[in-house]
Amino acid sequence: MIQPEDIPFLETHTEQINVSFHTANRQLYKKIMGINDENVFDRVVNNLKGISDSTIRLGLFFSPLKSNFDQLFNTVKYLVDSGIQIDELNLNRIIPTQHSLVYFRQTPDLNIEEHISLIRQLIDIRQKFHIEAFAEAYPVCFLRTFVSAELVESISLPCLVSRKVIALNIDGSMKLCPATGFRISEPVENLLSDFDSNPTIREFQSGLWRNNKCRNCPDWEICYGGCHASRGELFADDSLFE
Repeated sequence: MIQPEDIPFLETHTEQINVSFHTANRQLYKKIMGINDENVFDRVVNNLKGISDSTIRLGLFFSPLKSNFDQLFNTVKYLVDSGIQIDELNLNRIIPTQHSLVYFRQTPDLNIEEHISLIRQLIDIRQKFHIEAFAEAYPVCFLRTFVSAELVESISLPCLVSRKVIALNIDGSMKLCPATGFRISEPVENLLSDFDSNPTIREFQSGLWRNNKCRNCPDWEICYGGCHASRGELFADDSLFE
């Protein structure tokens, strides 16, 4: 948790702080975060208020589950009504990989209609609260089935990991997705040279694994095919293609 006395220091060292906040329901918040502290919700909200009142931009990460996907708009509304200025909202998909397998064994992933509901809430947030809100790693072809072309360009945010961003495990080894634990290297010694020479990254960047629809798509550089880890594999076609 950020203490009030930390804010002046942070203001001189960072432009934006991103915070995960997945619901305005106190009990559900504790359940999602796996924290039993009765005061944790209020402490996080107070942290958000402290960042909002400073010169630091506030970014919000919202991870949709079956239990909270329909609360995206109201979660943002709660914070705005509490006097918190949100500069950026990022909708992060939860994928069925190592860290979330237990959850997905008990609860299915969101279906197409639920993802559509999420995107529509996100658009409402942009229009009502004038927040920079993005749908990260959603296939553009999926978005275009129910969103105007102009809005698709505004809300689409491609995943840049292993393209322009490098993800590392705590031991210093590389991975293709920060949400997974798949190691694709030994702990790196020279980050740039190890990245450029890694055979898995080369295979991934070649795009030869992607389906024909993506290979021939003029929008590939806009969305990179969505989430390559959405099926829980090292990289594969996005599950929203089905």
